[in-house]
Amino acid sequence: MGDNELMARLAQGEEEALAELIRRHRDAAQRQAEAILQDAALAEDAVMEAFARVYLLRHRYSADFAFTTYLAVLVRRLCLDQWRKRRRGSVPLAELPEGAAASAEAEYLCREGRL
Repeated sequence: MGDNELMARLAQGEEEALAELIRRHRDAAQRQAEAILQDAALAEDAVMEAFARVYLLRHRYSADFAFTTYLAVLVRRLCLDQWRKRRRGSVPLAELPEGAAASAEAEYLCREGRL
């Protein structure tokens, strides 16, 4: 059974079709994501998010293109989004220094000596 037929079955509500797509394509998607992100855990998150989107968008899938291309584009876009977030330098709350201001306003008031 081909990937397009599995997607058609998934669109009809057969969830085992998604499991089969994951079995077939997870490893290749993981390799692609790791090549972009250079982080196995982030790559795994991106791949699982891609398969979640395959499920959520199952009714919009077009069999005009190969499923592998469709999945590769999803994975690449999710990885690039993840990479951009890391590049912006967002710091998780747990990594903020002790005594970090609760808000920009509090930081300003502290610097001005008003708080």
